[in-house]
Amino acid sequence: MALDVPNRLYFTYSFQCKYRRKAPDIDGDLGDWKSDFLVPDVGFLEDMPRICRVYMAWNERGIYFGVEVKKKRPVKSSFARHWTGDSFQIWLDTRDVKSARRAGRYCHQFNCLPSGGGPNEDEAVVKPTQIDRSKEKWDAPAPEEIPVAAQINPEGYSLECALPKEILSGYDPDEFPRLGFTYYLSNSEWPPQWWSAGRDLRVYIDPSTWGTAVLGK
Repeated sequence: MALDVPNRLYFTYSFQCKYRRKAPDIDGDLGDWKSDFLVPDVGFLEDMPRICRVYMAWNERGIYFGVEVKKKRPVKSSFARHWTGDSFQIWLDTRDVKSARRAGRYCHQFNCLPSGGGPNEDEAVVKPTQIDRSKEKWDAPAPEEIPVAAQINPEGYSLECALPKEILSGYDPDEFPRLGFTYYLSNSEWPPQWWSAGRDLRVYIDPSTWGTAVLGK
């Protein structure tokens, strides 16, 4: 019987994450992001349609993301069930350990939602969570500690968030300029888009399936 092995399983991934001296304004408007900050799209390896653009940057004060998602149906997000509907999930390892199959204390998961937060559940919010089956837990912050904003329009939504160094265990760009990194975009209209690996390869558990973001100037 033939095995359905994802093409990207045969590769490892790394890219240079660009430095931003001035942090972006976290307002959901991606007009101040240049193409230099785009995370390379590798979905072509499996003929996946490109339904979002992901921007990433860093400086001494933290890491920044911008996401632009195309869709026609209304945005739907759930804080309680963050893995459903529309969400942008980020995994980071500030030590980029590829030999471990389970997350350690330097591994983080952030679930970015364009809606689902606030008193009326219509505001953007980031929900930090412990990674399933972790060997060690990280000191996850409260959602209120993470700046985030989104703009929703008839063509989809854009979202920005900042991950301050204070909430990133072990974040030290000078000593450890390589971050384990991957993302997984859930979309209530299109199939999911992922970077280094999908859920079928247990990306939500296994740091060895993540790629690498090299913090460069």
